[in-house]
Amino acid sequence: MADTEIPNLNGKWKMYKAENLEKLLEARGLNYLMRKVASKASPTEDITQDGNKITIVITMPMKTIENHFVIGEIHDRVDPDGHKYEVFPVWEGCKLVVTLTPKVEGKGNKQVVSREIINDELVQVVKLKDVVCTRYFKKQ
Repeated sequence: MADTEIPNLNGKWKMYKAENLEKLLEARGLNYLMRKVASKASPTEDITQDGNKITIVITMPMKTIENHFVIGEIHDRVDPDGHKYEVFPVWEGCKLVVTLTPKVEGKGNKQVVSREIINDELVQVVKLKDVVCTRYFKKQ
């Protein structure tokens, strides 16, 4: 994809709607109480994009997660539960697609997270096992 075609994801985005979020949280192994708390939250994603260098700061009521990566380069990441992942971000058309593959078999599950701009909204689709969760964000 040529640099001129890369979508501009820059900005602070606030989630206002989610489809299938509780099932996704259950597939991630969160207990009932944590699923209920998390499903009521409206996290923000602050995305800073400098060409193929991307930083995503996810702010939730109980924690903040910061991810840095370069498109096309494999990175290591440890999730809040301590699972180690190999992270591989790519552009697929106008979508930022990040594949997270567990580095230790039986410790975590493969996930694919895509982000794209549709009608001035950031649409995030998370695929984990047989669960697909779609989250919608408005720019702040």
